[in-house]
Amino acid sequence: MKQYLDIKVSTFKDVRAMADKEPQPLRTILTSGEYKERVEAVRAVEYHSTEQKELKKKLPLFAMGVFSKERQAKKIREAVPLIALDFDGKDNEPDTEKPNLAFRAFKQVVDGDPYILYCGLSCSGKGWRVILPIHSTEKRKEHYMAAVRYFRKRYGMIADEACKDVAHAFFVSYDGKPYINENVKPFPYVLQAARLPPDRERADNTTEAVKMLLAIEKAEAENLMAFSNYEEWVKMGLAIASTFGEDGRVMFHRLSALCPEKYDEAAADTKYNNLIASASTLPSATVASVYWQLAEARRAKSVEEDFNF
Repeated sequence: MKQYLDIKVSTFKDVRAMADKEPQPLRTILTSGEYKERVEAVRAVEYHSTEQKELKKKLPLFAMGVFSKERQAKKIREAVPLIALDFDGKDNEPDTEKPNLAFRAFKQVVDGDPYILYCGLSCSGKGWRVILPIHSTEKRKEHYMAAVRYFRKRYGMIADEACKDVAHAFFVSYDGKPYINENVKPFPYVLQAARLPPDRERADNTTEAVKMLLAIEKAEAENLMAFSNYEEWVKMGLAIASTFGEDGRVMFHRLSALCPEKYDEAAADTKYNNLIASASTLPSATVASVYWQLAEARRAKSVEEDFNF
């Protein structure tokens, strides 16, 4: 199993420095606690103030790659199969009167996500940094744009798009209890930059995508058994594919896994490819049918529990 946190990347003494000669393992940068006192000094002053910005400029940085000297894309010596996303408090919690509790509990919200290697507090202490492994370093930007869409649709969180450049550097940070998943899977999705929605408005928690994901999370928490019938499974997949397209792939896998005896990841992925390709020619199905099937599974479980002496 690939140990992504042991991958070495370039570090920089401060924002003006060239790359250090010896790249450092990500694990050391993220978990050693070496920068704890300096990071806490940044967090102790007013958020986004001039004083905080000046303190941050004195902190070391690291980049998602190995650079010969200058931190420029054309100077990169080794690309690494990782991307990092920053989620700033000012983008995700603009209304101080209505705190975004999900954003504040981001580590708990993403717990169990198969594609997240690391999640920890950002340097300011008001945001989050997330690191994902990717399939292809040649499609790094496409993976990044897909990840921005993924977090927006999956969790309703807005990532800073400026981090997509391979030469982007990140200030070191400190989190005493980061979320780490050593069994992470490489993020498989890609998205062309032109397809990313141009607006950066905060995702609406009443959107159909979020409603569906909440329904899935509830079904998983209740250990519901659903979609064991092939026809029901296909109908569910068609509804998800017709409504969400590629963005619904993760939903389809999670709904399919509600019947663990029949769930096969590779077979489900192939089926979803077919459903997306055929969605316009097959009889229409709406997500209302998915909610209905989940409700039926819940009723069946309730009856079974009532008479299970």
